[in-house]
Amino acid sequence: MTQTLRERQDQKRRTVGIPTAVAAAAAILLFVYVPSPPQDQATSVLRTGDEAGEQTGVPELVALTPASGAALRADSVEFVWRAAPDGVVYRITLADESGEIVWTEEISDTTARVPPEVPLELGRSYFWFVDALLRGARSATTGVREFRVQE
Repeated sequence: MTQTLRERQDQKRRTVGIPTAVAAAAAILLFVYVPSPPQDQATSVLRTGDEAGEQTGVPELVALTPASGAALRADSVEFVWRAAPDGVVYRITLADESGEIVWTEEISDTTARVPPEVPLELGRSYFWFVDALLRGARSATTGVREFRVQE
């Protein structure tokens, strides 16, 4: 039973073609179906609080009061935040609803009061944040927080 040259070439193509086709199908399957991690693993990657600063190498500055969304009397607005490691100086900024800066000050303490010469209007919302200017040309921030002035 002698095979012709053409029959041998066809058989060789079929033998080589099957493993190649299987490998290609497996590669496509891996590319199309990449299993996502279980929900508890996915949420553990997203961290907040002190752990977020540790992961990025930049400490997080935690705002304590006023809480975001708080309603305060104009004469009792006091800002408090936790000290940042290596905190050299803090810059507090207060802006009105339009985004215009109403007051800003650089201090070394972790508390600040709005000075009496800065009028806060009743019924208006204000936004505040603190930046810590750290050694080594680094900074940390509380992020923007909102409060409303009430009677």
